[in-house]
Amino acid sequence: MNGSTTTTTTTDDLNSLVQLLPEELIAKVIEHAANSNLATLCTLRNCNRQFRNVIDSVLLSKLKEVDARCFRDRSKSCAYSAEKVHSLASFIRKCVQLTKLELTRVFYAVDDSLLFPIATCCNYLKVLDLSYCYHVTDEGVGAVLTLPNLQVLTIRSCPNITSKAFQRCSKQGASQSLSTLNIEWCPNVSYPIMSYLIKFRRLEYLSLRGCESVSDDCFRAILADPEQKPLLKYLDIRFCMIGDAGLLLIARLFPSLDKLFLGSKTHNLWPCGNWTLNGATQVANILPHCSIIYS
Repeated sequence: MNGSTTTTTTTDDLNSLVQLLPEELIAKVIEHAANSNLATLCTLRNCNRQFRNVIDSVLLSKLKEVDARCFRDRSKSCAYSAEKVHSLASFIRKCVQLTKLELTRVFYAVDDSLLFPIATCCNYLKVLDLSYCYHVTDEGVGAVLTLPNLQVLTIRSCPNITSKAFQRCSKQGASQSLSTLNIEWCPNVSYPIMSYLIKFRRLEYLSLRGCESVSDDCFRAILADPEQKPLLKYLDIRFCMIGDAGLLLIARLFPSLDKLFLGSKTHNLWPCGNWTLNGATQVANILPHCSIIYS
């Protein structure tokens, strides 16, 4: 009885394969090979042009991490073009299993039209680095902030980004997975940025380094907010315009803080804020467990 059932099942499987077109049959075989031996599949890709497109599609669907080293622009030009953006977007759409994506090496080919497909196709994405992607705007960043599994987001030297990038997410329901947020050297991020960022309940690591428009008012705005604040453990406010009043607000708002970074006023030519050593000492007294690091 068991032998008969096995024979029938095998025959049915064979019939279903026979009905496939040759290209579909090849794709099925390659997909099966990808589940057992990716190294052999990569070797086949390099040796046989006939299977290259099919193999690329299978491999990309299983790709999980793409860091800056994965990108190489053969044109050796950092000039922006719609063709480059389109090519990059087509690549990203195939990488449905991505968990990590760094776009720093192709920063010149990244704009909102690339961030939108990332937001819709990369639901498993946990780490996204948009450093130096100066074409992106609030709309694109707001879109990727809706990714359900995003844990780490880096936005560095993006002059078009303002607080509105986080306002949209705040209204629609902030991500409950985001734990690390680096917003660095973005000169137009300003009040009321903290009113939006406290909506990220799991946020533990926040860097606002170099955001020169961030001042005491950004933290004063959330003092009376009845909503529960995130349990921040790390805060970098180097080169922000924070004064002693702002430091005391931070100590009061985030009692779980373990590390606070301030710009050293003896080793920097860049404006380091309006705080004084007296204000930093008061923070140390309020939060004796917190390390204040001057750099």
